[in-house]
Amino acid sequence: MMKKVNKFVLYLGLIILMIGSVLTSRPLVSHAATTVNANAAFAIDAQTGQVLYNKNGDQRLAVASMSKLLTVAVIEHEIDRGNLKWSTKVKITAAEAKLSTASGYSNVPLKAGHSYTVKQLTEAALIKSGDAATIALTRAEGKSTKQFVSQMNAMAKRIGLTNYRFYNGIGLENKDMASFKLANTAGSAENQMTARDVAKLAQYLIKNYPDLLNITKQKTLKWSGQTYQNLNELLPGNANATKKITVDGLKTGTSDKAGQCLVSTGTYHGHRLIVVVMHADNRFTQSKVIYSAVFSQWQPTSAKLSKTVKVSRGRVKTVRVQTKQKVTVWQPRSKKASAQWIANRKYRDGTQLKAPFKANTQVGKLRFNQLKKVNGHVLEFGVYSTRDVHRRGLFGWLASLF
Repeated sequence: MMKKVNKFVLYLGLIILMIGSVLTSRPLVSHAATTVNANAAFAIDAQTGQVLYNKNGDQRLAVASMSKLLTVAVIEHEIDRGNLKWSTKVKITAAEAKLSTASGYSNVPLKAGHSYTVKQLTEAALIKSGDAATIALTRAEGKSTKQFVSQMNAMAKRIGLTNYRFYNGIGLENKDMASFKLANTAGSAENQMTARDVAKLAQYLIKNYPDLLNITKQKTLKWSGQTYQNLNELLPGNANATKKITVDGLKTGTSDKAGQCLVSTGTYHGHRLIVVVMHADNRFTQSKVIYSAVFSQWQPTSAKLSKTVKVSRGRVKTVRVQTKQKVTVWQPRSKKASAQWIANRKYRDGTQLKAPFKANTQVGKLRFNQLKKVNGHVLEFGVYSTRDVHRRGLFGWLASLF
């Protein structure tokens, strides 16, 4: 009888250990504990990509005019390649001019035969979400809708997006593209992305083309003698503006299928955040709910991460390793995540560093296994030796002479 009891206790202990191991390895991310009235939502740190909120972030949904961010990414890429300039002029067709004054669209008026610069059309696309202006922008290189969609798909792959469908650079249903619609494609076809991919796209633009924020933060657009309001009501000075974060972008999206969508960005104590809400009852209210959840559940820390690690075969027994610059880690307020030290294979001797190596050599990384990035990878940072470490013995001494 005693042996059976001992076996039971042993098995029970093993089960508890296994459950504890699973729980401690789960990523620390704010989920639906915070009630967000949106079909999908996502929040990340713009610099590191650390995920701070995730609700159905991998569900592909209609994105409406948030699609225009990818169109602008394509244009920026073509400018980088020398194929376009901000000053490149695009002549407006009669079809675009007609569409620009049609009811049911978000628009600024375009004049047939008149030319607008790529910069002007980009401002119209990002501030007023001009549909016809964005169609003209996609033609800046003389491309058809089909050709531009190919460019969009190539850019999406370049950025690292993984789950999307694109039919135009505007976000309209195919049937609403008038003469610019795709042939042999359902009229109801509409661009789709996941909230995670929208966050990736926003992060890419902010990192590579930060000057775009000088456009998206503008509260009004002056166009043909008229003034149009920026559709992003989270911008400072608006009734819906956030209190703790200074929002300066990025893009709204609205359609029957997509409902209300918004990807916004702003800074909080010097830390830039990106928040995505899709198919929300009120995109501005729900974005603020997510920002508040992030502030209440996470604490950003910025510092050079460092650790003292043991050295094998070295003339010293330990060495301090650290990141080259200050890095930001958002720590859960409830339970701080610890970093795991991992030596690079070249310098690894079990859990120790194997001498010799020079100062400022990347010898390993500090990995936060419970903190995830927008690309699905674990949050980690490379660390570097703070001093030369020579191998002990005659050969180490000889090597230190040279």
